[in-house]
Amino acid sequence: MNKLYPLLLEHRLPVVVRYCISTAIMLVCSVMQIALQMLSGYPGYFLLLPGIFLSGLVFDRGTGIFSALIAVCVGGYLSLRPESVEYLSTNGLFLVTAAGTAAVAEFLRSEMKRVMLADRAKALLLQEMALRQQAEKSSRLKDEFLATVSHELRTPLNSILGWGQLLNTGALSEAERQNALDTIYRNARSQSQLIDDLLDMSRLITGTLRLDLLPTVAETVVEAAIDTVRPHAEAKNISIATHFAAQTPQITVDPPRLQQMVGNLLVNAVKFTPEGGKVDVILEQAGEDLEITVRDNGFGIDPEFLPHVFDRFRQGDSSSTREHRGLGLGLAIVTNLAHQHGGRARVASEGRGKGAAFTISLPLKRAERGSFFSLQALQQRLR
Repeated sequence: MNKLYPLLLEHRLPVVVRYCISTAIMLVCSVMQIALQMLSGYPGYFLLLPGIFLSGLVFDRGTGIFSALIAVCVGGYLSLRPESVEYLSTNGLFLVTAAGTAAVAEFLRSEMKRVMLADRAKALLLQEMALRQQAEKSSRLKDEFLATVSHELRTPLNSILGWGQLLNTGALSEAERQNALDTIYRNARSQSQLIDDLLDMSRLITGTLRLDLLPTVAETVVEAAIDTVRPHAEAKNISIATHFAAQTPQITVDPPRLQQMVGNLLVNAVKFTPEGGKVDVILEQAGEDLEITVRDNGFGIDPEFLPHVFDRFRQGDSSSTREHRGLGLGLAIVTNLAHQHGGRARVASEGRGKGAAFTISLPLKRAERGSFFSLQALQQRLR
């Protein structure tokens, strides 16, 4: 009925067209009345009432009254002789009945319109509530993000400022001075990485990130990403095992961006895997795609959070006291870069304590002969 109300009440037919349709309806009803009278001798006035009701319901009050007058004049004239007294009395009674039918049609039309407007008001209210909840959620996420950014940028900056002040005093031994410089460099690198992630995410959102696509040996890129993350894994006694297919075709990608995607997945795996854990890197062809899977036996992902893993600025624990640092941009960058390459990223986890597996699927593209990106050149580019 919710779909029928607008159909009946919101047509935009011109007045002339409405009256012509009403006249046609009443003529059909009049013909049916005459046929019934000729066959049975019964006047059959009741056959005119549906036409009056339909015209009044579908169109408006004026059309309903117009249909009633047509019914009285045409139907009555064809059924009885106009000069007879019976004609006058019968049509007088029928006129009252026709007017009542038109009034009922108008009443039902008004009720239908009231119900339709009430349903629309309810729908608008629900839509407004949903939009408000979405705006509140976005505002909360923005506040959490700003708090996270402030915390993540301030932490290395405080370390840099603290060690810098100690260096200015000149009271540090040579070993302490070297340790201070290493700490400043390490925190500066951390801060630089945070800023690079923000800039990359901004370019991905605005569509200004450009890819330099080249025929590439995927194994070399994956190995380069593993070498970058290996020191962090060794610090937690986490082993990284590779499982590469015997023959993997070349793929046309932006090598540094592919390394960035794999590196982000590896950093995420190492971060959320306890000491002594294991990370597997699988490279294989799946139909027309090349799939790179990073699987760990770490903390796993809650089923409620699983659909939001690749959202920007989303983390399982977004509080300022969370155990693991980061802006929550690494996985968002992975899925956006995968889409830029015409592929996709997906995640699977059976829940808390059962690890997680992140997979990047990229379409294989045949490179032109003679344009193969050599292993030596690729390794040089990734350094």
